Amino acid sequence: MKRKVRKILTFYVSLFVFTLEVWACRPLVTEDAGTVSSGKPGLEISLEHCEEETVFCPVIMYGLRNKLDIGTEIPIVFRPEQKVNELTLRAKIGIYEVNGLSLLVKPFFVFPLVSEEKPEFTLLGAISKNFKKYVLHFNLGMGKNLFSGLASELSLSDRLRLLGEVYAENIFSSENTMNLRLGMVWRITSFVDLDFAVDRRFHPGTQTVFVSGLTFNF
Repeated sequence: MKRKVRKILTFYVSLFVFTLEVWACRPLVTEDAGTVSSGKPGLEISLEHCEEETVFCPVIMYGLRNKLDIGTEIPIVFRPEQKVNELTLRAKIGIYEVNGLSLLVKPFFVFPLVSEEKPEFTLLGAISKNFKKYVLHFNLGMGKNLFSGLASELSLSDRLRLLGEVYAENIFSSENTMNLRLGMVWRITSFVDLDFAVDRRFHPGTQTVFVSGLTFNF
């Protein structure tokens, strides 16, 4: 019964949001609809920790042209042994932007490095709507499984933003999950942002995940 409720909730949230100078990204799972500036590099470093494992993940990006960037993600898992499980190659392509509303598509491949599984392709769509101090982000992605995310951010000052999201993975599968993530971003300098978040799954007995990271704005 709970699974059906989650599926129905995600479906109606998706329908609702689609009737909706940004950009959140870290520490959210939900993508924003912004891209790295043309000719500029980008770097994000994240650390996620729970009782079972710690995941360190650098994300390297580069703006190829206006509204188009490419990047790679290399998560390193400590459980407790060190292990690089996969490599992600992706692009972000901005396709629409007017009056604070932006639309982006993100195709990406995930290459397993410790198994004989085939590379997995996913296509994700992201919408961001800027209401000055308040921003909404919505994602819908399809690959091996369906993903949906709804996030918001509130600017309290030039240096501090509060963020929150609800995201669902493996929708319509027996392994479906839904998570709540709450966090903040502190702009240390004009080049460096520090973030922190707490992530909790809507399942009894699951662990709380603590997330922190840095974003370098070149």
